[in-house]
Amino acid sequence: MQEHGSAASEEGTNVRPSIQDRPYCTHECLRGLAFGGPMDEKCPNFMDHGNMHINRREFLGLTRDQLAVDRGKDADCVPLYLSGSRGSLFKFRLSSHGYTLVAKGVEVMDTEHLRYENKIYNHLGDLQGKFIPVCLDIVDLIKPYYYDSGVYEHFMFLSYGGQSVLRELGEVNTSVASEILTALSRLHQRGVLHRDAEPRNVLYDKHTGRYMIVDLMQAEFHARQPLGSIDLNGQNRKRKLTTWKHEKDVFAIEMQSLRASL
Repeated sequence: MQEHGSAASEEGTNVRPSIQDRPYCTHECLRGLAFGGPMDEKCPNFMDHGNMHINRREFLGLTRDQLAVDRGKDADCVPLYLSGSRGSLFKFRLSSHGYTLVAKGVEVMDTEHLRYENKIYNHLGDLQGKFIPVCLDIVDLIKPYYYDSGVYEHFMFLSYGGQSVLRELGEVNTSVASEILTALSRLHQRGVLHRDAEPRNVLYDKHTGRYMIVDLMQAEFHARQPLGSIDLNGQNRKRKLTTWKHEKDVFAIEMQSLRASL
């Protein structure tokens, strides 16, 4: 297999820098990988990626193969010691091409929840890398990963969104709150209700200055019907108006709840 950029020099010196010392790829870089877009020369791993992006399918295939054999203390996959009600986070690097990102791992009983979250990310494709992380899909592992008494069989790959906003900033001023609420409003505009819109699910990356909404496992699709399209008569019209008002209310309630908790 062809080596890329600094990977070749690593082979020549038999020195393999720890993955903890590797910077994450930029959102723009991974968006190019995910959607067939351009390379990002500002990505800190740009020189390792070769002359052009591999395609998403090849990335997933190479990743699956690597995770089956690359184990031990020097592996290019390590836990980030961050876990939620479903799943834990890992830092992963595709050794052959230098792509460095986050893997969200789940156990077999949470497989369908992860696939559902992946579906939400796909629905929000135009927001990826801007208001939510870039998502590169799911890999079903050949061999499970064992971590903290868990047996992880499926990984979903995401761009790095930063740290918890409260941990990074301590407190949230009006300007920051406005940016966070704008991010949530973009999900709402796509008909997605987060259903766990709390500060712990808002990340801030001090290197990019971006705020991102994460953890979409509980999110719901809601069809937001414009009022102008409701032109029925009688009972049907009343039912449509009631439904539209309810949908409007649940989005407004979620927005108000997040605003109050910041």
